[in-house]
Amino acid sequence: NGKLIDETRGLAIWGSQSAYYQQLDIFTKQRADDFTNLSKLTELNDTENLTTFKEQIHTLKGLTGNLSLTSLMRQLESLEEALQSKPDQCSTIVEHIQTLFSQVQAKVAQLKIETPR
Repeated sequence: NGKLIDETRGLAIWGSQSAYYQQLDIFTKQRADDFTNLSKLTELNDTENLTTFKEQIHTLKGLTGNLSLTSLMRQLESLEEALQSKPDQCSTIVEHIQTLFSQVQAKVAQLKIETPR
């Protein structure tokens, strides 16, 4: 099902552990609201908001891919697919995504992150 944080791949993309950890830290802090707001997906009925929502999910999927947060990325892919074909499954997938994001936040909080000067 993929790793929570695929550090080997992340280091290959970002080039150094400190750069990678900083990006993970920024992501978990700046995107927390986006993951919280996924709950609102189940309350959406109008197409305009749904389009905005799909864009947000797509953006989060791209970011999680770039940060090698494989499990989270795969669940966001599932959510994208469910929005198209199985809307009744969305709330279950959203709960799973939020749990994974909390796990990522906890893991990132344990990393030794050097603050850029």
